[in-house]
Amino acid sequence: MSAELHLLTGSEPEPLRVATYCRASTDEDTQRYSLEIQAAKNADYISARSWISLATFQEYASGGDT
Repeated sequence: MSAELHLLTGSEPEPLRVATYCRASTDEDTQRYSLEIQAAKNADYISARSWISLATFQEYASGGDT
C-alpha cells in the first residue's frame, strides 16, 4: 500500500515481505562474509525496517562453477 493510499484510507500499510539470498565460495576456507554473517546482516536489515522475512536461500558455490 502506498503512502498516499494510507493517507486516504487511514489504515496502516502492510509490512513488506521479503526473501534473502546468501552465497559463499567453496574455494576459500575463511571468508569475510560467511553464510552465517550474511544471514545475520540480512536479518538485522529486515528487522530494522519491520519487514517480514519469508525465506532465506543459501548456497556454497565455486566461482569456477558459475
